Amino acid sequence: MIEIRASNQAAMVALYGRYGHLVYEHARRIVADKSVLEEVCQDVFLTAWRHADRYDSERGTPATWLLAITRSCALDRLRTDRKFAADRVGIDESRQQQFESPPVHETVETCQRSKRVRDAIQLLTPAQAEVIQLSFFAGLSHSEIAQQTGLALGTVKSRTVGAMANLRRTLVSV
Repeated sequence: MIEIRASNQAAMVALYGRYGHLVYEHARRIVADKSVLEEVCQDVFLTAWRHADRYDSERGTPATWLLAITRSCALDRLRTDRKFAADRVGIDESRQQQFESPPVHETVETCQRSKRVRDAIQLLTPAQAEVIQLSFFAGLSHSEIAQQTGLALGTVKSRTVGAMANLRRTLVSV
């Protein structure tokens, strides 16, 4: 990621080579249309290139960061496509509301809750934090995490269970 921050194109090619398939498969879970899917993947790596300075190794691995970008790009694209379709069809006001932003107080509560969870994840061991981030933020299954990390499936499951127990204890005490 340091090389990508320095605009090293070879490093970006290497990043794509290593994580391109993972990004594609994750986006495919959200976006069904192949042409849109390819655009989402392009957007993900373009975002990574333009905003490599936002990557924080303390918050996760490059894979976790890319998968979070993938989820955001795919959901943004779905929202845009739905809003465009709603405008074209001219649906009524009540149906349009489902595409609008939630009330501010809900957004604030969600942000506060997210911060508490992120803080609790920081207290986990790096190994536990990685499986939690890949499982819950990147949406990978235990099998996919095992494949991505090279760990045994049983190891992934036991780390997830241990991490969840630690998170539960931490969040209940807050």
